[in-house]
Amino acid sequence: MKNNTLLISALTSLFILVQSSIVCASDVVDGSSKGDTQQIKVAKNMNKRAALTVLDEVLSPFEDMAEYALDKNLLGMKKGYKKIELIQDNGLLKQTVSDQALKSIDQNIEKLEGVINRGDFAQVALLSAQMFGESISSFKHVQKITNQLYIEHLDEMGFRLLALIEANQTDSKIMLNIIIQAKANWLALKGQLNDENKVESFDLLFKGLEQSVSTNDLNMVQILASMDLSLVDIIEKDFQ
Repeated sequence: MKNNTLLISALTSLFILVQSSIVCASDVVDGSSKGDTQQIKVAKNMNKRAALTVLDEVLSPFEDMAEYALDKNLLGMKKGYKKIELIQDNGLLKQTVSDQALKSIDQNIEKLEGVINRGDFAQVALLSAQMFGESISSFKHVQKITNQLYIEHLDEMGFRLLALIEANQTDSKIMLNIIIQAKANWLALKGQLNDENKVESFDLLFKGLEQSVSTNDLNMVQILASMDLSLVDIIEKDFQ
């Protein structure tokens, strides 16, 4: 009874915050080709606004791809792949992530094309979530945007959990580890938030996720992981 009360309380608090904050990815067609791709030069000493813009340019294609895959939007995935190719071809990835991460991301981009062509939504979601996380963890220009990277790791948790469920890879130890890693980022942020409702909502979110994974309640994990993505959009405004 106590566990059910906890989940009901979490869902009630979260719903109040997210009911008007559902964000849908939009289809963007990129007509660039490798032959005419203009190389982008990233400044080493960027201010906060510039660094946030660059981070968004790097992460958005992977985030969009994960959303398309989870929505089973094949046309969106094909269009989104062009955006991923673009940041690869214009040098943006090379200048913003570590060499080790770049090697892994480049390999996964090659794999991504094949799984998109096969319409394998689960594998597209897994690969996209992985590349999204690698781009965050290895981002080079971190000095002025540490909080934003904490926030992006919260997004990563949502995408990875949803991708694992979609792929039917629901090992509780793996899922719990993802939650624990994201919780560390949340703990680094929560003291900087003045809105008690937002703090309580995320605290309840993590309690609900931990409980749901431990009891193998995948339906609830899916609901809470989706709410996580919406809640991130809400707290992100407090750090801009």
